[in-house]
Amino acid sequence: MEYHLHEARSGWLDRPNRWGLAQHALLPCLPAERLSDRARSEMGVLARKFGRPAEEFDPAPVARMGGLVAPIPAERTARLSDRGWLQIISRTARPSRRRRAADGQSWLDETAEGYSQQLGLRARWEPGRFATLVLSIPEGRARRTWRPSSAR
Repeated sequence: MEYHLHEARSGWLDRPNRWGLAQHALLPCLPAERLSDRARSEMGVLARKFGRPAEEFDPAPVARMGGLVAPIPAERTARLSDRGWLQIISRTARPSRRRRAADGQSWLDETAEGYSQQLGLRARWEPGRFATLVLSIPEGRARRTWRPSSAR
């Protein structure tokens, strides 16, 4: 837990610090005559920390997990023409994102890096073809930013 305290104080946590929220919710529910001096003190500390009743806080967001999958199935990349790869390269030179796949369980990596990894894998199977393809990438941003991930 000590490293969490260091992270919080250093500003590295990307979520609100909710440590103590359960105690902030539960301590006021206990009978006042049964609270120790330490418990009363802790109630004051938590009231100052959170600044409002525990009921007003939203529940913690639910974490969802899923795999990161390639934007194009591997069997389809084997059949992609050079023209198709050039279209992908010119389209992904603009910022892309990761989005939920149709199955709802995974994320499609539609970033330049995601396509670049696929191009790199195919280039290992057909190095001559992809060397020629890389030379045919048009001038501009795509040419400056695109290269197979294996070349990085």
